[in-house]
Amino acid sequence: MVGAALSSTARSSAPVTPIEVCEAAREKGWRSGANNWVVAPAQVRERFDVPPEARARFAELLRAYQEVGIVLVVVPIPPHAMVWADKLDPWPGGKDPYEPDVAQASYDQVVAWFRKQGVEVVDVGAVARRPEHRDTFFSVADTHWTVDGARAVGQEVAKTIRSHSRASTLPKVDFVTHPRKPVTKDPPYIPRKVAELCGTTAPKMVYPRYATERAQALGLTDEVAPADVVLLGTSYSGEYMFNFAGFIREALSADVLSVPIAGGGSLASMRTWLRSPAYREHKPTFVVWEFPVDMFEKGRAQDVQELAVYDQLIPSVYGSCAANHLADSRGSLSGTRATVLDALETSGRTERDYLHLEFDNKGIVDFTVTQKDGEGKAQSTAVKTPSRVDDHGQWFLTLDPTTVGVQVEAESALSGAYTARVCRPL
Repeated sequence: MVGAALSSTARSSAPVTPIEVCEAAREKGWRSGANNWVVAPAQVRERFDVPPEARARFAELLRAYQEVGIVLVVVPIPPHAMVWADKLDPWPGGKDPYEPDVAQASYDQVVAWFRKQGVEVVDVGAVARRPEHRDTFFSVADTHWTVDGARAVGQEVAKTIRSHSRASTLPKVDFVTHPRKPVTKDPPYIPRKVAELCGTTAPKMVYPRYATERAQALGLTDEVAPADVVLLGTSYSGEYMFNFAGFIREALSADVLSVPIAGGGSLASMRTWLRSPAYREHKPTFVVWEFPVDMFEKGRAQDVQELAVYDQLIPSVYGSCAANHLADSRGSLSGTRATVLDALETSGRTERDYLHLEFDNKGIVDFTVTQKDGEGKAQSTAVKTPSRVDDHGQWFLTLDPTTVGVQVEAESALSGAYTARVCRPL
């Protein structure tokens, strides 16, 4: 088991050699701090908010989880400087433009907003400020936390879940964490970017490693039940060096299905998992969603700020309606355009109804869905799959109550069998 007495050297990731921030990098917003901290522009962001135009739709997404019986636990990670403002080197020539109090107030507002929606929240900022974690919570030369930060938050996630009334339903499985040989990796973004700006060579990074495994090994005939806790997230969860899912398993004494996607944005892992066989076959009790809070930065293009995202993501939570659809159609696709639903009945339809498309051909990833009403008016939605997302041939889209027909169209020829359904949340 990983004890609280781990040394800061053992807990922290560090560059092989210190990184110098040259003047050319400073002119681009890069800074330096205590203990060889290299400060990327993203680490001094200070204004976050759920965009007003997307706020209502975001709240609908959160309610959808509640309606299907899933307890959502969000884990918003603050930028480094919000916690380490006192470690920043003095700003040359006057008042520091970075305002940590503004960042803290903004972060607190995001936390409060989630709680107002009835969502469980892990206040990562508060965890990071605890004396036993503060100095080693974040990496000084990486955009991520360290093993210590991941472990501290993992324990807090477990504490949050255990305090919920539904935690008693989780099957108890003991896990234990062991140290592994540190790993030396090619330089991540911060050293690479500074080296590019300064004309130097980026040093490699050394990361401590830990692995978490079942305390009691499984036998050859033992069956493993699907995990009732799922971890969604970004590279904070996805990078194996941090062992975030392992620390949650150990502190919670329960299995965790870890399906984060590194480099895919805040919603990539959610979209992929919601359309996966794992979700269709077993809805978990708890979903832990980790994300950097700067995805809410004002004026920054992010997937959570795109309204069209919710038209596809919210129905994905409700999932397939194969057993209780309002209408369905099956057929084969050919050519670049195909009608998948026609002559739909509009009587009794609601704004909560949605379209579920299922393609046998998993190579169909980018296409346009066009809905037509009884008067021939059309509205089209471009469906695009980011490179790191796997939609598993499953597509969901909010359906207008007046829609009587649905077409799909792609630049190249469509092929394979399809199933189209009109669904309604139960």
